[in-house]
Amino acid sequence: MDLNSDFWAHPPWEGKNKHRLGLRPIDLSEVWVHDDELLSNKRLQLECRYEEVVATLPGYEAYAWELPGIAEVGRHYPDWIGCIGALVAEDVCILDTQDNNRLIAGCLAAPSYWSLRDKMGLTLHDVHAPVEGMNQKIGGRIADFFQRLPLGRPFRRENWFVHGEAVYFRQTPGLRTKLSADPEGWFIRSERQTLLRLDERFVVFVIGIVFARFTDMQFYPDVVRSFRASLLAMDEDEIAHFGGHPKFTRIKRFIDAL
Repeated sequence: MDLNSDFWAHPPWEGKNKHRLGLRPIDLSEVWVHDDELLSNKRLQLECRYEEVVATLPGYEAYAWELPGIAEVGRHYPDWIGCIGALVAEDVCILDTQDNNRLIAGCLAAPSYWSLRDKMGLTLHDVHAPVEGMNQKIGGRIADFFQRLPLGRPFRRENWFVHGEAVYFRQTPGLRTKLSADPEGWFIRSERQTLLRLDERFVVFVIGIVFARFTDMQFYPDVVRSFRASLLAMDEDEIAHFGGHPKFTRIKRFIDAL
């Protein structure tokens, strides 16, 4: 399930605050990552729950985008974004930077406690509104970065969360507070979020999912130390979004015992 073979060599927290931009330039060849399991999940979700996985605003079809590394778009699905989604492992969203970074189309087969249809048509600021403190801390910098994102040069950031199960399609928000009694059932879920400007108006937002078993961290002392530092750096907003104090305390207790 791990898209990134060196996950533990470069964990997404690295001792830093959770709410941060953390964007870095990458090569165009790194936008898409081949992963059979994630791609199989995408295609299964497209077949079984297309109306939940794909959403668009009227009129988006008027634009024709060429995505790097995708030579030909299949025609199996009624929406362009669905056809693109079936070809790549990652989830794909399109944002209009001339309209307050509004979400206008998406193919989302691995959501983390959110629904694409609930967010469709919202600005990025409103999409992030449920994330406690995020807009106040970095909302302005996010908006500024979107406006300055250069054409054809992708940037990537990584976030992370601790889940009680390794499930790709997860919409129920209440489950983010839940953990099983046995830490062996805990997983770190990280999203590799890539931004690429398609033209002067639109940006594609690519989301690749990585799962790693939480208890495997014990074999990497430096990772344990950096993870503990990130936990200690969390403020009240970050703890609330992380799942609340009970979940935070259980995780910290396990880490402190290593």
